[in-house]
Amino acid sequence: MQKNALANWVESLEAQTCNYLQYYIARGHADHFLGLGILHSRFPGMNVVATKGAVERMRQQIEATFPSQLSEPVMTAKVLRGQPV
Repeated sequence: MQKNALANWVESLEAQTCNYLQYYIARGHADHFLGLGILHSRFPGMNVVATKGAVERMRQQIEATFPSQLSEPVMTAKVLRGQPV
């Protein structure tokens, strides 16, 4: 799966450089955030942020588009600091 490949790639970079602590979600579409649970399990200190609108869209996607269809825990971002809550 692509989310596991992404986690492997980030892990390989981490060994070469430094710890990745922040992940920015550009849009609240499912293909931008559904793999966050895998990444967070591999990098528990990871902070995931997005704009308020993107976070609202993530929640809408989970509740309206995929109700009871997702087998793994779904993680959303926190509102980016400096954005109205």
